[in-house]
Amino acid sequence: MPKRYSTARGREFGERMRAAIARAGMTSRQLADVLGWQEAKVSDMVNGKGGITVLELVLALGACRVPEPERENLLNLFPAMELDGWWQSHGKYAPIRSGTARSNLAAARTLMSWHPHAVPDLLRTSDYARALLAASATVAAAELDERLRALREMQELLRNDLDCTFYI
Repeated sequence: MPKRYSTARGREFGERMRAAIARAGMTSRQLADVLGWQEAKVSDMVNGKGGITVLELVLALGACRVPEPERENLLNLFPAMELDGWWQSHGKYAPIRSGTARSNLAAARTLMSWHPHAVPDLLRTSDYARALLAASATVAAAELDERLRALREMQELLRNDLDCTFYI
């Protein structure tokens, strides 16, 4: 039985599954038919509400012919869908664009941010962000402009009637 509620992790998982189904040229209904599932089961899956096992996920990924990098991402994300909060380990380097941060910020109605040591990312001017990135030991010089573009894209999401509070 599905858990019938979603979490931030579950919603990200669902968004990625929806994209995989679309890339396969199928609808949720068509995927349900291919797998012999009820359409409600696919609906719960793509809405991040669970309702499937790891084996069923593998079958869905195979039916959608999901390429290896995304398949691994989904398989790693799946067991943690029910956890509240969203902490991601990125290894040595943060990604240039975080799909998780972008999708959650786009869906948010309010944002509260606490940064005791620096100006929050979303409030940084281009010059300030460039200086911080250039001084970072983990940011390659070749990535600088792309990271600044990604920051501007995130800052644009603040214009969506988002109620923001920043503590500095």
